Amino acid sequence: MKRLLLVLSISVSALAAYAQWTADSLITPASSLYMAGVGTKAVVTDGTHWDLFNVQTGSHTSGVLSTPRTLITTLTAGKKAFFAGGKFGSFADPQYTKNVDVYNAGSNTWSTLMLSKNREVGGAGVLGNRVFFAGGTGRSDISGPVYLYNTIDIFNTATGARTSAKLSKARSNIAVGSAVNSIVFAGGWYWDVTYNRLSSNRVDIFNSSTGTWSTALLSKKRESISVAVIGDEVVFAGGSSNASGPVTNVDIYNASTNTWSTTSLLFANYGMLSAVIGEEAYFAGGLLASDVIQVYNTVTHSWNSFTLPVSLDDYTMTAINSKLYFAGGYDATTSSYSDFVQIYDPATGMWSFEYLSEARTLGGAIAVGPVGVFAGGINGYAYPNPIRSNRVDFYTAPLLRTIPPENVEVGSYEDLAMVLHPNPCSTELQISISEKTTASQVDVTIIDMAGRLVQLVQTSGGFVNIDVSGFPTGVYLVVARDDQNNVITSKLIKE
Repeated sequence: MKRLLLVLSISVSALAAYAQWTADSLITPASSLYMAGVGTKAVVTDGTHWDLFNVQTGSHTSGVLSTPRTLITTLTAGKKAFFAGGKFGSFADPQYTKNVDVYNAGSNTWSTLMLSKNREVGGAGVLGNRVFFAGGTGRSDISGPVYLYNTIDIFNTATGARTSAKLSKARSNIAVGSAVNSIVFAGGWYWDVTYNRLSSNRVDIFNSSTGTWSTALLSKKRESISVAVIGDEVVFAGGSSNASGPVTNVDIYNASTNTWSTTSLLFANYGMLSAVIGEEAYFAGGLLASDVIQVYNTVTHSWNSFTLPVSLDDYTMTAINSKLYFAGGYDATTSSYSDFVQIYDPATGMWSFEYLSEARTLGGAIAVGPVGVFAGGINGYAYPNPIRSNRVDFYTAPLLRTIPPENVEVGSYEDLAMVLHPNPCSTELQISISEKTTASQVDVTIIDMAGRLVQLVQTSGGFVNIDVSGFPTGVYLVVARDDQNNVITSKLIKE
């Protein structure tokens, strides 16, 4: 990953004293990890081995799950993390498990619960002191056919006691969200009598206040729906229909009023990552337009979108301290893996940048309080199996590098300030540098969004005039760094 390399190389030395990056290693290299954050601990498993990291003390322990498998469903409820069901064996002869491995952060112990059926869980969620594991596929015995289930296993998080319920229709790949006193199981897929896979619009709702189940229908039959919960609203966004492909449909359930409303994504997509900050839900990645982030505001009931400064696929998205972290990924233009971390602050509209310790894609990421945990991934190509990483990066530092949004001309960082005028600019750019320190020299670097150095000038402060008439139209980064290691980065728009 080479884009924006110069920006980061210029800035990193200035912030080395502030950055609190630490690193550790998984017991075994892995991608497509299952992760949970409980208290001060991050639990990471590849389906066979588990690693437990205490982000506060830096301690690291490891072990193995009760049954090695893949396609595990992960939930966090209170002080416990649940790793439920899953699949093992060959593709031609798949096997399934009932096991639910439970980590209790309060007692620092592991235990095992049992689902009522061996299966890959179709959808799961938490409501109060209960966890729900619904639907899915599995086998009742080793040689039997694969079934589609409507079973819901419900565990009391305190006692482990199991009760059961049933979906109105057996299905898998169900979107689940809970708010107020309700948990909602929406959409998914099912088989018809000849085992054709069909999308579902069926919705099952459990209300814990009344202890009753009810049903509803989505506006479109679909699966691979993304879910965001904001206050008393559960947002079911996008998805894919076997009849029409990716959809823009968004169904919103208000748990306080037991009512539904609809809206639409700006761009059809499915399998998106989701995060919530304040009153807004963010949907990113997915199988289409992966560098576009679509934002729904629950107060104004409106949508907007923005794109990543550096276009990547298969990155992670995590909300940490009210900022969005987009970490790692794959750069299709250079066929390379990325160690780039792009951070967006919704409060200011500013972007910040950091580096992972190792370039990789398809890793895992979670927030454990104010600490971001970025684990594993693929870091090399090999046939038939890719090379996997065992690296785990932890990040707790405040972000000091910023790029102001469009039409904002002034950026400042403690003892260094910079003004770009005019901005946007078509011919001559005037850069004003002001210093509050005894720095004798400031390096000003202009870099395009492909990471190429466009111009480098040195000044002792005051004004610098630069002819930009020959610059191609577009967005550039202007980075000022003084010899006291103060750094400020601003965005320049060339018309």
